[in-house]
Amino acid sequence: MKIHFYLVLLYFCAVNVLADDLKVNNKGQMKAYALKHCQLDNSQDCECITNNMVNTFTEKDWKIFIAAINKDESIKQQVTEKDIFNFSDKVYGTTINCAIE
Repeated sequence: MKIHFYLVLLYFCAVNVLADDLKVNNKGQMKAYALKHCQLDNSQDCECITNNMVNTFTEKDWKIFIAAINKDESIKQQVTEKDIFNFSDKVYGTTINCAIE
């Protein structure tokens, strides 16, 4: 399961950014946040990934994503293992949908 969870780190830079002002229910804001952290060379790949994220992520998924970006381990107290597994499946599905290898 850890392999699935860390797939997101393959495509996004894990830097410390304050996410206090983010509204996880604001799709435009979350897309901009995800694009900001996309580290792929091809901007079309970043666009595809963030569009998929916006279309499939729940508020809980966004919270997990933000915690992963910020290396915030306190998220473990707010989500279940099933939540993390579902999140990792969505991230994996995004890489498939966008044909990212």
